[in-house]
Amino acid sequence: MKKVNSAVLIYPIAALLIFSIASLLIGAKSIPPNELWDAFLGRANPEATMILSLRLPRTIMAILIGLGLGLAGALMQALTRNPIADPGLLGVNAGAALAIVLGIAVGGLHSPYATVVMAFAGAMAAALGVQFLGSRSGATPLRLTLAGIALSSVLGGITSAVLFRDPELFRRTLGWGAGSLVITDTTILYTVTPVLLLGAFIAIIVARSLDSVVLGDDMAKAMGVNLGRTRLLTLIALTALSGAATAAAGPIAFIGLMVPHAVRYLTGPNIRLLLLGSALSGPVLLIAADIIARVVLLEGELPVGLVTSAMGAPILIILARRGGRLNS
Repeated sequence: MKKVNSAVLIYPIAALLIFSIASLLIGAKSIPPNELWDAFLGRANPEATMILSLRLPRTIMAILIGLGLGLAGALMQALTRNPIADPGLLGVNAGAALAIVLGIAVGGLHSPYATVVMAFAGAMAAALGVQFLGSRSGATPLRLTLAGIALSSVLGGITSAVLFRDPELFRRTLGWGAGSLVITDTTILYTVTPVLLLGAFIAIIVARSLDSVVLGDDMAKAMGVNLGRTRLLTLIALTALSGAATAAAGPIAFIGLMVPHAVRYLTGPNIRLLLLGSALSGPVLLIAADIIARVVLLEGELPVGLVTSAMGAPILIILARRGGRLNS
């Protein structure tokens, strides 16, 4: 167990350091490593300093959003006992995105604080909607997934309809709607960070109970777990995490699906280790996707959400062919 514990910590942390440095160095205009160090010390040329001032907040954003989405995916898979659960696949991201768009278009809400509040409300409503639709005839992973896909399609269609009726809003949210780590106002970082940390803190609180929940309701009750309290806290945590992530970077899909499955190779079924590993590995995958998004085109860059979708779609196909048992 000690070897597993150290692997869960050492591998993701080492990868996170490497990819974070690469994120600062690589882009349309690369920075030599010596100039990166000089820029941190204030001794580099103005161009390197300017590039660093843009890439450092973006890298911090990727770390925060990756942590939120990776942790939310692990929580959702544990809560629903659904191996292909993901905040994007089950409609949570779509609910947050629709709430944000409606808040701007109808209510004129533009502040980062209002955006986060709307995202949380939309994510919570979507999560409850999927739970209701998927459990009317008895909740199963397949029913919940189908309900999530259906609800995501409906919410996405409404979001598109609202945007197409307002060309200016559509233009302003075009990059965000595809999932983007480009920061135009660093205030959003200060706004979503407390929400993400709160979600992570609640995840720590429910981790021990979720270890029992994954064994089944009867077993969890026999072990003294309060199922209602555990489910409520888990739902609050994953909606806070995915809602804040969507408010900051738009609906980025598949991070919450891919990361927990990769981490399970190191942790096995231990939920507490899975949550820790997912929180550390989510940023690694998102930063890697962001680096690809910057360099894949000769001119300009892709929204990072398109890259994660391209990475996640084959994984979802493999999971579907194996009945959700990627690690079997």
